[in-house]
Amino acid sequence: NAAGIQSSGATGSVQTNSRGFSSTANYVYNGSTTQVTGTGLPANVNNLTINNSSGVTLSGSTQVNGNLSLVSGLSIGSDNTLTINGTVSGSGGLTGGQYSGLSVTGSGDLYMPAISTLKQLSLNRAGTAYLGSDLVIHNTLDLYTDLALNGYTLTLLGTVPTRNGVLIAGGNSSLVVDGNGQVILPGISSTLKDLTIGADSIVTTQSVITVTDSFVNNGSIDVGTYGVTGSGSSVNNGT
Repeated sequence: NAAGIQSSGATGSVQTNSRGFSSTANYVYNGSTTQVTGTGLPANVNNLTINNSSGVTLSGSTQVNGNLSLVSGLSIGSDNTLTINGTVSGSGGLTGGQYSGLSVTGSGDLYMPAISTLKQLSLNRAGTAYLGSDLVIHNTLDLYTDLALNGYTLTLLGTVPTRNGVLIAGGNSSLVVDGNGQVILPGISSTLKDLTIGADSIVTTQSVITVTDSFVNNGSIDVGTYGVTGSGSSVNNGT
């Protein structure tokens, strides 16, 4: 049903006079036309399976405590936050946007689904989260725990509150800071392929950063007692 499951009314897959949907139940969306999850989907669910090639969009913020099975793609939706508190399986990706949030909690290492754009990303998981694609974050990157770039490019257009988490670089991993104002970078372990600072960005580092290919500074960077080192090229058009 295109309307998913609704909390009331003569619409959706369930249309009984009295209806309730458990937060410990499993939910499967396997329609053949575009679907929304519906207002009846609890804010917390056990397993959530997305198997609709036409697309499924969350109707509200949702936390998945069991397995998020992405046989096909899931759109988080504007002003919604998807919280992954369990595991992820399947080859489908996530669609975010500059008004969509993603939170990763729970325990164990987690390879994130591909997602290109988010308003905010929060990591507070007993384990390392690994990017599954290049990612642009428009607002906030909140690292209570570690994020591995996993060979992809992370672009920061907003802020990074000071937490305990670090960025784990390595391989072809790159970082772009291109917001308007002050950004205090988390610690960065291993090497970056490229580091780019935008013209309106004022960056402060909290670790030595090693760049193997290209370091371009068009803004301002304060390395404090650390530094930017490496064997690649360097272009400094800023301060």
